[in-house]
Amino acid sequence: MTKILVLTLILAFAVAAPAMAQKSAYCNSGAVLAQMPELKQADNDLQGFQTQLIKKSEQMGNEWKANLAEFQRKVEAGLIPPKDQEAGSAALQTQMKDIQKYEEEVRNKITVKREELYKPILEKVNKAVRDVAKELGYTLVFDTSTNALLYGDESLDLTERVKMKLGIK
Repeated sequence: MTKILVLTLILAFAVAAPAMAQKSAYCNSGAVLAQMPELKQADNDLQGFQTQLIKKSEQMGNEWKANLAEFQRKVEAGLIPPKDQEAGSAALQTQMKDIQKYEEEVRNKITVKREELYKPILEKVNKAVRDVAKELGYTLVFDTSTNALLYGDESLDLTERVKMKLGIK
């Protein structure tokens, strides 16, 4: 019985030992991203795209305000009979719903564009981290930009190596 217990403990230690011997390091991907020229270009592209879409939304809003003011002016002046006021009000509500629908489409388009612009950049950084980790024999790399790492010896920081891999000075 004792031999089985000893053999079980030895076997458990033999299986667990390689897992305990894994080399770990960390990298601040946020710091790497912040220095990438591609990110600055993507930010500019997204800003331009967003500005263009928002400009149209503002034009639609200004047109609605003008229509509302004109409608109210005509109602107050008695130029629109009471029976036609309801139709005018409904038209303004429909116009407002169209504006709200467009604004929702704008948010969705911006989200899609952001993904389209940033995804290749994030993949490039992740590949560089993987390559550096493999070159140096690390099996685990934590990202300090997510604040998930509570402590890490500075000698395990791969941030500068990843920057070098990406050509960032």
